[in-house]
Parts: sequence; structure tokens; C-alpha cells
Amino acid sequence: MAMVMMMLRFVVLTAMSDVASGQPGGTSSSGPSGSASKSPSWWVGAISSDLGCSKNAALLLLAGNQTQCSATEIYTGLASVGECVACSSAPKGPGYYCQDNTAVLCPNGHYCPDYLTKAECPKGTWCRAGFVQPEDCSFVISCPQGSEKQLAGPGLLFGLILFLVCICSCSCCFRIRAVREQEHIRDEAAKIQDGAVVLGQGLGQTAYSVAIEFEDVGMKLKSNGLDILSGITGKFPAGSLVALMGPSGGGKTTFMNALCGRASYGTIRGSIKINGKAGSVQDFPKLVGYVPQDDIMHADLTVHQNLYFNAQLRLPAGTSSEQVLEHVNKTIKVLGLEHVAHNLVGSAERRGISGGQKKRVNIGMELAAMPAVIFMDEPTSGLDGAATIQLARCLSELSRSGLTIICVIHQPRWAVFDCFTHLLLLGEGGRMVYSGQAKMSESYFDDTGFRLPPRENPADWMIDIVCGMSPRYQSKSSDDVDAAFAAPHDLFELWDSKCKAQNPYEDSSLVMGEPLSQDRSTPGRLKQTWIFLVRNARQWNKVSFLSTLALLFLCGAVFGLLMTSIATFSYGAMFAMLTGNGFIFFMITTVNSRSVFGFERLQYLREFKSGTSSGAYWLAKITFDLINVFMYSLAYSLPLFWLQPLPAMSYGQYLVVFIMSAWYHSGLGMLFSVTFSSTSASLLLCVFAPMVLQLAFAGTLIKISDMSAGQKALSSISCGRWYNQELYIRELQHFPEHTHKFPEVVKQLASIQADLDDAGVGILNLAILGLLLRIWALIVLALLKYSEGGNCITQLRFVAGKHLRHLGLVVGPSPKPGDVVVATVTRSSSSLHPPRSVQVEPAQIPV
Repeated sequence: MAMVMMMLRFVVLTAMSDVASGQPGGTSSSGPSGSASKSPSWWVGAISSDLGCSKNAALLLLAGNQTQCSATEIYTGLASVGECVACSSAPKGPGYYCQDNTAVLCPNGHYCPDYLTKAECPKGTWCRAGFVQPEDCSFVISCPQGSEKQLAGPGLLFGLILFLVCICSCSCCFRIRAVREQEHIRDEAAKIQDGAVVLGQGLGQTAYSVAIEFEDVGMKLKSNGLDILSGITGKFPAGSLVALMGPSGGGKTTFMNALCGRASYGTIRGSIKINGKAGSVQDFPKLVGYVPQDDIMHADLTVHQNLYFNAQLRLPAGTSSEQVLEHVNKTIKVLGLEHVAHNLVGSAERRGISGGQKKRVNIGMELAAMPAVIFMDEPTSGLDGAATIQLARCLSELSRSGLTIICVIHQPRWAVFDCFTHLLLLGEGGRMVYSGQAKMSESYFDDTGFRLPPRENPADWMIDIVCGMSPRYQSKSSDDVDAAFAAPHDLFELWDSKCKAQNPYEDSSLVMGEPLSQDRSTPGRLKQTWIFLVRNARQWNKVSFLSTLALLFLCGAVFGLLMTSIATFSYGAMFAMLTGNGFIFFMITTVNSRSVFGFERLQYLREFKSGTSSGAYWLAKITFDLINVFMYSLAYSLPLFWLQPLPAMSYGQYLVVFIMSAWYHSGLGMLFSVTFSSTSASLLLCVFAPMVLQLAFAGTLIKISDMSAGQKALSSISCGRWYNQELYIRELQHFPEHTHKFPEVVKQLASIQADLDDAGVGILNLAILGLLLRIWALIVLALLKYSEGGNCITQLRFVAGKHLRHLGLVVGPSPKPGDVVVATVTRSSSSLHPPRSVQVEPAQIPV
């Protein structure tokens, strides 16, 4: 008996070894692919020496016919001689496979329909770990036999073709349109006859004439309370050409800013009247033109385009495109810019027209708009002698038509000074030395004891007087110098004592008109939006656009190749594999979106001080930027998707997530660029903000489930959180349902506080957040437009007060306390605008 038991033990152990090694004594079967292997889930583990063994059992074991039991039954004969032992780890559900006495996840490149079968993934399908059946590959994807990854196939070629078609289409459409437009402009310009040119004829607008009175106007800086203007009194009749002169620091530009409502840095006192009636210049911005000292215009537009779009936005509503084009061509001819009409204005980085030509374009932008009054800050600076004289004559002709022009000017030559009808001379500290007709200024100083040296320019002589460099004689007949006279203080006292109460050097009459009831009617917001859209298309920088696309494509390709080097897929690493390559895309998109608003800050302020709609500008900008949002997303995601082991989701779903992320981050860049005037500050924020939001608040470093309430609030406005969540959930939805219960998946979903029903939530949140960022940028733009005061509180107060006054409601003090600003203008009934018609000889200036 002992010998039989020993023999049985030897045979059973040998049979077990044979079964484990697949040798005879075990059984095998072929799976669907012909390579499946069946592993025993139960086998004889030991022979008990204290149990009796029937002869039948021993014979069966010796014959090798029963070395394996089924999963649920044990051969009764074996029960008397041994015991069956299960896998050391019990199976946990579908997707597991019993191997080497252990329940393991079905490996990559295979599928396991049950615990006993493992089959290689056939060609045309792909299998990730834990799959119970193969998943079909799309016809645009390559899947060799045993593939755990979807590999790029015809889809990559199709995507590249689509990418190139989009780029070429945008480029060709814009270029063809620009060429046709330029040809049409040249044809229309050729129709203008040589000789006299009439500006403003036939524009169909109501004519306005503006006369300005001011009394005891002063200004105190808000920053330190210093008085920089004091006691300025005078009149500028309608149709006058006024020179504001004085030494540097005399307050010329400050006084002009006070008149036109641009002195937000100071508190104005005194009375300013327009035609003697109640009103405010700021309430009628569309009738006021302002030429800044700096040449503020769009450097990426041509000379003609700068004037044309400005005229379209500011000329009366109903003016046809052909009328606008004719008027702009005449303005260009008057300014002598025909030869550079289609040249880019240029900038310091990109060479364009000369400095003198830029100055004429700067002036032409206001002439093209045909306002009722124009303020010019040093319009002749940077011009040569011939150009200066021609400009002065042009302004003189415009003033004769009824247009009031006020210029800050430094020591003009006699031929230029002779064109001005009125002069306001200021001294140090912003006090008045003379105010009245320009032709009578010489006699005033002669009457007060000053003598004009022979062959001296009167304008230079007057500045010398104010600076104390010209002697004052005790009388006209005496050569004795008045040594006690001290300029400029005694000049101020002399004027106040002789002329402040009754000024004999002013015009005796000042034309008054009916009160101004409404501003000029210009194109509505929808029309302005279209004009801004067309202008954005003309400003499109193809080189910069293509460079950005190339950079994004390269970054996407690099990350895609890095992902290819990851050898093994696992559910624990899937979240990081999907979401770890977005931060560089976020950063590039945010940085590039600064150019939407930030690079046009000064141009924006100039245009919208003139009454154009900030809402139309904003809407056109964000609409045109959708091209960048789509193309940036396509350039980065295309190589990233197709070069890495392909995600289970379709490329369309993958692209949508990137588009919404680009929508969010472009809005973030817009907000930074308009909020911070410093380009370095906005650049640093655009670089680091996306990185911090992605790393710290997207659930990457800190699990969202472990965050505090404040951290979760920041996480909820972070693009990274919704980007990560949307990619992960969309990917899981394309995996078999039983994989959603794997421990790694359940743990990851819990850490980001999401479930599979949240698909689309991330897309919706990114859309809302991107829109809110853009609305925030619009609010900042509006505050910049109404920049009364030095901070946001005073700006908000000004905006609220302005609109409440329009509703007839009484509000608190104006943001400019001390102002008594009243306005009205003379308005003719002629629809042909004869006072605006100007007879001007074309400029003969070498270009």
C-alpha cells in the first residue's frame, strides 16, 4: 500500500508539471486567432497520504487521462486522493486572465474573452490591456496584428492636406482681395483732375461751425496738487486757425487738452463755452478731431488704408463707399502723398514711409473725417520747410471754410506764422502773455516797450520776450532798457492789468448759433463691426501667422514622438499620457493673443475718443481671432494626435478640446494685454499664468479631491482642469464598459471629482470662461475709452454719470470738479455742406 501511495504521488506531481508546461498529459485549445492557450484554473495540488486511494483513481492518474479539472467540478475519483487549489488571486471580473496560478490583467496586444483564453489581436483591430474583444480600427488608421496602439495611416496625410488647404485658402483670399481693391483705388485716384481740389464736397452732412470761449481756466494736477495752468481767458472764433505758442513747459498742450476734454490727469477750473451755450465738448466726440504729437496710426496698414478706414468710421452715416473713396483720394492729393499711398506706414521694426510723410498721414486721418473742430499737437514737427509751408496753407484754406483749427506750435517761420489768424501765447507756469488776433500781436509788444530786431522772425522774437531774452525799453522813443522788468512774471501782470478785463486784440464779434441737440450720425455698430473686420483682414500678418503655425506644428510633432517612445500602456498612466502635453500649447496661444488688443492700445484710444464704438471694435477683433483659435489648435493637435499612440477617441473630438482650450487662453491673453500697459508685464503673465494654472490647479500636482475650498475655486476657473477632465472622460468612453471599473480608473475619476456622465461639461465650462474673459477685456477697453481720472473708480464713476445724465437723472459731481463746460455750435441747413468745401492747391512736395 505504501508503495502504491508513493507511485500515485509521483505520477500526480509529474502530471501537474506536464500540465503547467503544456506537455502531453495536459490539454490545449485554439482561440479565434489560432494562438490562444488554455491555462488550468484548478488542478491537483497534493496527494493526501492519510486518505485511501481507489484503484480506479490510481489507474486514471497513471494513464494521464485526468490531469485537469473543470472550473466548477472535480472528478470524484480524484477527490478521494487529493484536493483542488484555486488561483492564488481570485479573478476580479472581465478582462482578467489566470496565468501561473495568478489572476492578471489581459496584456496589451491581446484580448481575453474569459479567464482561460488569451488571444492575439488580429490585423485591423487593436487591443489594450483588459480588453475582452478586439476593437476595430478606422480605415484611416493602421493596426498590424497584435497591435496595442493605433498608428498613423492615411489619416495623417489627410490631416496635413486639410491643414495646408486652410492656410493657402486664407492667404490667397486675403491677397486676391487686396490686389483687386488696390487696382480699384488707383483707377479712382486717376480720375481726380490736376489743379484745385475740393475737400468735403457732396458728403451730404450737416455743417457745423464751432466758436470757443474760455474764462479763468486753470488746472491743478491730481497727483501732487500743483497748479500748471492759471487765469487763461480768451476767444477762438469759428473758422479761426489758432496758434498756441510758448516756451517748453508753458502748458500749451495741457491747455489744449483741457479744451478738448483729454486732461484726465488734472482738475480743471474756470468756464469753457462753445458758442456761448450750455453743453460739453465731450458729449459730441464725433465732431471733434485730435492730431496727437506722436504719429499714432496703424503701422501694418498702407497710407490709403489708414485714411480710408478712419473716414468710413467717422463720416456721416449714408455716405457711400464711392464718396468715401473719392474724399480720401482728394485728401491724399492735398497732402502730397500720392506716391506713397499704397506703401505701408511701417514702424521701427519694419521700414515704411518717412517721418515727414507719417506726420502728414497723422493729420490726414483727421481731415478725412471732416470734424467741426480739430486740435493739433505740434503738427509741423518732423516736416521739412516746404512741407510745413504747404501744410500751413492747407490748414488756412480749411479754416476759411468754417473749420476751427487749434494748433500747438513751436517758433514757426514767418511764412507759416502768417497763415494763423489767432495767437495764444503762454509763459512759464501756464499763465497768459497774449491772446488775440495773430496779426496784432506784434503791435501789442511794440506798445509795451519791446522792439523787433531787423530781419528777425516775429514768432522767434515773441518766444525770446517770454523767456526774458529780449530787452524791454522804457518807452518807444527811448533807448534805455527797463532793468526792473522781469520776464515772464511782469509780462503776466502787464497783460492782466491792460487786457484781461477788456481785450482790444480780439475779434469784436463772435458768431453764436442754435444749441447742439445731437452728435453727428455716423455708421451704426453693425456697420462699424464690418468695417473693423475688413480692416483686420488687411492687417493680417502672413509671416507672423505662418511662423506661429510652424512653431506649434513642431512642438506637437516633438511631443507626439516622445509619446511614441512610451512602450507600455497602463490605466494608471493613461491620465498623464493624455493631458501632460498641453501646457506648451496653452503658453504659445496666450502669448500670441496679446497682439489682438495690446499692440493697438494707442490707436484704440485715438479712435474711440472720436466716438467710434468700442463694442464693435471688440466684436470684430474676437471674431477675426477665431481663425487663429482654429488654426493654432489644428497646427498643434494634428502631429500630436497622429504621431503618438493614437487615443481611442476620434481626431474630431480631440481637436474640439484643443479648440476650446485655445478659446480660453486667447481670451486670457487679451485680458492681460489690455489690463497691463507694460508689455513686459503682460508678456510675463502670459507665460507663467497658463503654466501655474495647469500645474497647480488642474489636478496634476494636487488631486482636486484633496484641495481646499480656495484651491478648488481657482481650479474651477483653470483651463487645465476642464481640459484634463474632458480628454480623460472622452477617452474612457471609447474603452469597453467593464474597464471603467478597474481600480486605477475608479481612483483617477475620484481624484478629479468627475464621472463618465460629465462628458461635455469641460467643453461648456471652457466656452463660458473664454467668453467671460473676453467680456472682462471689453470692460477694460471701455474704461480706457472713458479714461477720466487716474484709476478705475473714477473711470467707472464717469461712465455711470455720463449715461445717467443722458437719461435726465441728476448725478453727483462730475469727475472733473470745477468745470463749467458748455457747448453749442452753428449748424447750417445745407445738406451739401458748403462751409466744409475747401479750395486747396495740390501739394507739390517731393516724395
